[in-house]
Amino acid sequence: MEYCSRCGEKLPEGAYFCFKCGTRTTAGAAAGATIPIEELRYNLEKAAQEVQKAFSRAAKEMDEALRKAREGIKEPIRSGPAYCPQCGERNSPSSRFCHKCGKKLD
Repeated sequence: MEYCSRCGEKLPEGAYFCFKCGTRTTAGAAAGATIPIEELRYNLEKAAQEVQKAFSRAAKEMDEALRKAREGIKEPIRSGPAYCPQCGERNSPSSRFCHKCGKKLD
């Protein structure tokens, strides 16, 4: 009969871990049974590495998308109002067409 080295609990034959405190037994160590917290730590570290890779890829993709978006901007934004060359109407700086006559603004 085996007893837990940590808490002294009587253990069933062939137990790899103490059912009371979770300590790995000599049979568990001989069988190479991993301690659950070690397995959890390993899996969390692996997940953290995958998250880091995903963020790195996302950052590269966002940089590329921003670069393409900047290239696609052809018209500078006006700092003041846009006046229609046809009717003289005052339009907002972001207008591309006159809101009164529909003429394309320069």
